[in-house]
Amino acid sequence: MSLVKTEKDAIRTAAAAKRRQIPAEIKQSTSKAMCSIFTSLASFRYADTLLMFFPMKDEPDVTYIAEEALAKGKRIAYPKCSKEDFSMVFHLVNSPAELVRGAYGIMEPPDDAPVYTPGSDSHDVCIIPALAFDICGNRLGYGKGYYDRWLPFFSGLKAGVAISDFVFDALPHGKFDCLVDIIVTEKGVIIRNEA
Repeated sequence: MSLVKTEKDAIRTAAAAKRRQIPAEIKQSTSKAMCSIFTSLASFRYADTLLMFFPMKDEPDVTYIAEEALAKGKRIAYPKCSKEDFSMVFHLVNSPAELVRGAYGIMEPPDDAPVYTPGSDSHDVCIIPALAFDICGNRLGYGKGYYDRWLPFFSGLKAGVAISDFVFDALPHGKFDCLVDIIVTEKGVIIRNEA
């Protein structure tokens, strides 16, 4: 096992345990705050499509972003994950209510939902979950690599969302890990530090 993987696994375990201990009312208030900040961004205003995730476990509840996008005539899409080849494909839906339980117990679009195809000149935004981020845009996901395999094909804005306590100065990362452009927390927006 590589040193980077060992370090990542240790941080994953600690971050997941810490996140589970956050009281429900704090989770709710921080989720509302980060969603409000996100929907005030020019990136949201000019986006054609928002690539969402359905919150599981103790992830920030970004449902309000999807609802606001739909209210403003934007498209929303959610990922379907394959356990066989660890691939991920986004599908367009008309509402989060269309989602069904899929791989890993995550709510996903139905099989017949239209496939979202990333464009080369995209104003679209992908909202990306994680256990933690760092100020250089590194993301600590759940270890399956779904987003790291999919994001190289996406030219739009890559936006992480997290409670500010889960944004660190530095995280271990590998050469195939994809960076986010911004991180939205309940306290504001962190633009990736290129240093």
